[in-house]
Amino acid sequence: MDLTPYLETLRADLAAAAAPGGSETTRAAELLGHSLESSARLALLEALSDAAAERGDLTRLTLRMPEALKTHVEQIAAAEGISVNAWLVRAVTAAVSFPPAPPFPPAPPAPPRGRPGKQIKGYFQA
Repeated sequence: MDLTPYLETLRADLAAAAAPGGSETTRAAELLGHSLESSARLALLEALSDAAAERGDLTRLTLRMPEALKTHVEQIAAAEGISVNAWLVRAVTAAVSFPPAPPFPPAPPAPPRGRPGKQIKGYFQA
């Protein structure tokens, strides 16, 4: 999940709260906002993880995939504005929600070798 918009809002709120204190206080609030970003990001992720755990039976799964596929999944999820986890959950849900496709019909038998309709009949004497 992209937390950047939330962190930008937090920094903007901090700067707005410091504005009545003057330019030095505003500058201090900006510096404080940037230095606290990684800590705030971690706190938000932990809060989101705890909230998700309270929603019901969730389990953690390790998934190994080729690097190129992982990169592609990350790009698609980012383009849709969702996390990779959310995208994967949606993809797996879709895969198991639909009945499996019927198997392919058997291939027709191979035609006989040679030229059909052209048979030689008779005998040979040397």
